[in-house]
Amino acid sequence: MKQGVDYYRSQNTEIMNRKHYIYAEDEDGNPIEMEDVYKANNKLPSGFFKLLVDQKINYLLGNPLTFDVDPDDEELEDTLPRTFQKKLKKAGKEASKKAVGWLQAYIDQEGEFGIKQIPSEQIIPVYKVDNQDELELIIRYYKVRALNEDNQVVKVNRVEVWDDETVTYYQENTEDSLYHLLDEQEMKQIFGQPYSNPKYHFQEELRFGDAVEEVEGMGWGRIPFVPIYNNDEGDYDLQPVKRFIDAYDIVNSDFINNLEDFQDVYWILKGYDGENLNEFLQQVKRYKSLKVAEDGDARAETIDIPHEARKEAKEGLRRDIFKFGQGFDPDKVGDGNVTNVVIKSRFASLDLKADQFEDEIKETIKKLVYFVNEYREQQGEQPIELNKINFDRAMMINEVELLEANAQQKGNVSEDTRLANHPWVNDQEEEQAKMDEDREDVVNLDDIGIEDLADGDEEGEE
Repeated sequence: MKQGVDYYRSQNTEIMNRKHYIYAEDEDGNPIEMEDVYKANNKLPSGFFKLLVDQKINYLLGNPLTFDVDPDDEELEDTLPRTFQKKLKKAGKEASKKAVGWLQAYIDQEGEFGIKQIPSEQIIPVYKVDNQDELELIIRYYKVRALNEDNQVVKVNRVEVWDDETVTYYQENTEDSLYHLLDEQEMKQIFGQPYSNPKYHFQEELRFGDAVEEVEGMGWGRIPFVPIYNNDEGDYDLQPVKRFIDAYDIVNSDFINNLEDFQDVYWILKGYDGENLNEFLQQVKRYKSLKVAEDGDARAETIDIPHEARKEAKEGLRRDIFKFGQGFDPDKVGDGNVTNVVIKSRFASLDLKADQFEDEIKETIKKLVYFVNEYREQQGEQPIELNKINFDRAMMINEVELLEANAQQKGNVSEDTRLANHPWVNDQEEEQAKMDEDREDVVNLDDIGIEDLADGDEEGEE
């Protein structure tokens, strides 16, 4: 997971951790390996992985999802929090970088239904032995600040253990690193109320006016964490392209290193008067001079920088990164005759990857609907049944070509069909209403006589 985050942030570990080594001799003449601190070591991590992840997420989730539900007069969006689409995108990125993302359903202090995204590295899922698709427990751990015996602020682990009704809180001691069950006072510091521990998922208050007469702890009936997997293989998106990205970084960085060092140099020594090769390298690097015997000699043989070979290597690696990463190379947008057929063909690999991820998102949303219906039932509302999830993929199009084709179909298909396929029309019914309104504002001159236009009463009637 950390590696996926590093490459997404262009902190590619392979190139960022790379060191140059030379082989010399110790005092006894034995060969040794040592870091070459004098050789240029530029580190140029590429941003391919971020491009591939953002491309997939914005292609599939860049436009809002819509839902078809029963009954027809209900809308899932009314119960889902306003930030749901944003949380879903964030969890999708998590899944792309870390193989799995996690969403948690909850009810906030105002009694509103909410969904939040939890960092994947904080979650340990425990599945039932007889059903690997059903959670038995969720263990979540994360860092919090606490005061030690010396009244200093230190970071310790807090652990939550979730089942289908309650959550139990533990915290690491600041002295001995053992864990203890939080007491009521500690729970009050966290939640503002002296909850018992274990604590129910949420509570229902029985009120008379502003007074709370009774509080009843309640559970969801399921563990309120829902995974969103990157694919059915459990892989993250870096897996198929990491070695190609590493090779690209090395080729790119070494090209700049060669320019900085001017050229690769091999030394030929004759009658060298130094003690060993290590001393020779230090003299050349530090002092730019060399002491040899009376009949000795030292000369450098150079090798030109292979510009063309490295250029071809970079182009080939770039092609492989987008090919095996199933992405769309933005540098190829303007190549050739860019018709919509060509654009679709260039998006074919991205479509395949998006298809698989779309299936995982659908499964996640279906599981979230269970918690939506549990909340609706508490509010005295009827449950909803999710029939279909509609994705609006953000594919580039040749708009001029589509507009021309749409105009040519006038009279060949119904206006409803033509409007539904018009690239500038998002809401067919709204557009039709606007067109009808425009027609009403048009004055038909055939229905008005010339005398009607010319005549007016004395008060200036037009």
